[in-house]
Amino acid sequence: MPVVYYDADVPMSLPEYGGMDTGFNIYLGADPGEYDLVLSNSEGGVPRLLELGAKRAEALFWGADPELFAPLPVEKENDVFFYAYGDKFRRNWMRELIGEPSRRLNDVDFALGGTDFRGDIGRARELGYFPVNLLSHVISASRINLNVARKPHAEVYASSTSRLFELAAAGAAIVTNPYEGIERWFEPGKELLVVSGADEAAGAYRTLLDDPAVAAELGRRARERVLEEHTFADRARRLLDLVGVRSPSAAVTP
Repeated sequence: MPVVYYDADVPMSLPEYGGMDTGFNIYLGADPGEYDLVLSNSEGGVPRLLELGAKRAEALFWGADPELFAPLPVEKENDVFFYAYGDKFRRNWMRELIGEPSRRLNDVDFALGGTDFRGDIGRARELGYFPVNLLSHVISASRINLNVARKPHAEVYASSTSRLFELAAAGAAIVTNPYEGIERWFEPGKELLVVSGADEAAGAYRTLLDDPAVAAELGRRARERVLEEHTFADRARRLLDLVGVRSPSAAVTP
């Protein structure tokens, strides 16, 4: 029976980034070689896990449950929406995608879900914490949904996070900061928009808000991509393959 450890927060969990937000550094004094396989949400983080002592390391990306995260027929309440816990390692990009555009686009409503935003959020309204079962509602109630990746995830190749797949599964019109390896999951320009600063962000928001059909089509394509490749069922099949089980029935001993 293989023993597998899944680190779903690479590269943030690595020693060079200080470990988890709680201050707990999971690799300090640890021996990843104790496991038969170490899984990583980050493809670019795999070599580092091998350096830390893993005997074998493989990427297993985040995904989404397309039934939990699905488009809902609700009234639009927010123009531009972002939800997250805190702005650690993404404060600069929150200024570029939220703070500065909110000051330039006086007629556009910006809203934040989550807590612990300490940087520049401009005119954005803070809505507080949303439990997971309400996220599809607030995503669907927003005309544009942002993905503001933390610097480590954005710079280490193909470091997946849950938000990107949740937004796509919910049929959101997604605008994101630059993200190394994002093309592994979605096609920029077709299934989401990538902006490099406040000027491009403000322009993208104006385009999507002025033409809701364009926003809706962006979201439709993103959800289709999730259904084709990025559900948790897809991830489960990869996991079975990685541990040498070719089908669920093969794992059952009579």
